Amino acid sequence: MKVVSTIEAKVPGYFRDHEDLILDRDFDPENPDWKTDVLKFKDDELSFALGKRGATRRKLELASDCIVQYVGDLALFAGSEKQRSRIRTYIKWLFAQLDGPVQVPDWMERDDCTAIDVPQETVGYVTGARRQTMSQVF
Repeated sequence: MKVVSTIEAKVPGYFRDHEDLILDRDFDPENPDWKTDVLKFKDDELSFALGKRGATRRKLELASDCIVQYVGDLALFAGSEKQRSRIRTYIKWLFAQLDGPVQVPDWMERDDCTAIDVPQETVGYVTGARRQTMSQVF
C-alpha cells in the first residue's frame, strides 16, 4: 500500500483507475478474513487523520493492529475483520472528539479499552496544554 501511495502522489488518480485490480490482490483463499477496506475522507478530515508527521495514522495503526495507509483522499485499512472493525471505530472516535468528549458506553465489554478515574483538579495536568501530554502517550 505504501508503494500505491507513492505512485498516487506522482500520478494522481492511479489508485482509482486500478482500484479493483489492486484490492483483488489481497484475496487469499487460505485467509478469507483478510481484506482491504476503503474510506473516503473530506479534505479537512485527511490532514486530521494523518496528524503531525503521520503520528495519528501510526497511532491508529498500532492501536487497531490494522495496516493503515492514505492514498490521495482515501484511507485503506488492511487486516482481519476484527482489525478493520476496530479501525473504523477508532476513526469514528477520532472525528467525534472534534465535537466534544467521546463516550464509549460499552467500554466494560471491550478488550481494547481501559477507564481511569482522573480527579477533576488534575485533568489539565494529565492531558497537558492542548492535549500535548496525551498526544505523547504512544
